[in-house]
Amino acid sequence: MEVETLTDLAIQTEAVRGKRQRNREQNKRAMLNAFESILVRDGIHNLRTQTLMDEAGLGKPALYSYFGGMSGLLKAWLKKNPLWPQATDLVDGHEYGELDRLPVMERIRLSLIGAANHWHENEAVARLMAEELSGPTPFSKTLAELRRQKQDEVTQDLASDAEVLARDNWRILVVLYAAVSFASMRRLSDTQYLNLELHTDEGWKDFLSMISELIDDLALAATVKQAARESVERQESKSR
Repeated sequence: MEVETLTDLAIQTEAVRGKRQRNREQNKRAMLNAFESILVRDGIHNLRTQTLMDEAGLGKPALYSYFGGMSGLLKAWLKKNPLWPQATDLVDGHEYGELDRLPVMERIRLSLIGAANHWHENEAVARLMAEELSGPTPFSKTLAELRRQKQDEVTQDLASDAEVLARDNWRILVVLYAAVSFASMRRLSDTQYLNLELHTDEGWKDFLSMISELIDDLALAATVKQAARESVERQESKSR
């Protein structure tokens, strides 16, 4: 009888523990979802603790209990919604480990298209980036800290690649990465940009095609430039 009682007690204790864990996960998810909803709907400058908790249907103590405050909530949200594209965002079915075996301009193309798709599919992230550029936010310090800790893995690897770091290739990556970042934020408004409807699927597709075609043109120009250089070197070698 005593054994049965102890067994029943253990089962009840485990059930209570499991329910608490489920409630904890549900509450955390409710706050993360509320954070994203308010960010997209009202903007980061209008994200207040009370507004967040009202949206989540919880009391303020839950925020500090689970996340330690708003900065902790932002960090938890960014773990699920990275600011930068990850290796899995690469396109055309390439495995991340294949990158170093591809031509340098193809590696740059994959990085740029991957970044564009990442921000296109994560509107809340693009909106957070856009609002940060418009002026200081309550999360500017936290975002700066996160940037110091970790940049995106794709661009980090490219930036450590000697071939990518060659002067012409690095300039292409830096300038076009900036263009992709800007376009990803600009598309959040329902207005034209140089006759491109970036906020529409068709307009965004046109923009990505421009990036890809430009990479092709730059790759061809680099090939022609290299051939011309080698021709000059051969002529100089013959004249010596």
